[in-house]
Amino acid sequence: MVTENVEQTPVAQDASAEAAPTESAFDEFTPEPAGPESVEPDAPIEGGEAAPAASAPPPAPTVSPGAAPSAPAPQPDPATPQLTPEQIQKMMQESARYEQIQAQAEVQRQSDTYRQQLEAQGFEPEHAEQAANAYAQSQQQQTQLIQRADEYGKFLQGQQRAAEHFADKYKLAISDLNELRQYNDEVQMEKAAAKLAHDRARDDELAKFKQSRVPAQSLDNSQGSPEVAANEGSWLDKYNGGDRSPNAVSAAKRAAGLS
Repeated sequence: MVTENVEQTPVAQDASAEAAPTESAFDEFTPEPAGPESVEPDAPIEGGEAAPAASAPPPAPTVSPGAAPSAPAPQPDPATPQLTPEQIQKMMQESARYEQIQAQAEVQRQSDTYRQQLEAQGFEPEHAEQAANAYAQSQQQQTQLIQRADEYGKFLQGQQRAAEHFADKYKLAISDLNELRQYNDEVQMEKAAAKLAHDRARDDELAKFKQSRVPAQSLDNSQGSPEVAANEGSWLDKYNGGDRSPNAVSAAKRAAGLS
């Protein structure tokens, strides 16, 4: 049978039809996201092979899930509030009161434990209660002594710091610290430091004033000037020659050491 070679005319495909992807393409690759506009494939060429699809625009850069996020800009630290001396004093008092309450609770706990131990040993409840109360009282007295010693040590430290502060403020000497430490109140201590500085400045000013008023003193060589010596000799010669004028008599007295 003879078959005529008839040239087949390619049938135009619908522009909206897309080439169906093969099954292996989905297994190996992940489809790229569609761009803003869909790209139509070219019409198939002779031989039934589809033309290569037009290159799609490059995808937008993506952030890897494992990538570390950018660190936020450092924020400035908030300013530390400045406490007044009154606030600091109040905080110290509250801290001391809290420590006292804690110490009392600990003494009470020890007293209860001691009472239970006495009762377990066969003591009468009344006797055990009395012994526990005596123990608690002795412990409280000891705690108070320790607290007073601690408070006194803190007071001495604060007094020393205050004395050094006012001595530096009013430009006093180290030897003035002993006098400033005699005051238990900061107000009185500052007044004493100001008075010391004022008195010392006044004394220095008076000393400078007195020094400026002292006249300059000349050196005495016990010989006098040449002219005075010559005149003295001439008057002495005149006295020896019989001159009894006041100048000649004065010259003779000075030579004899009588004036």
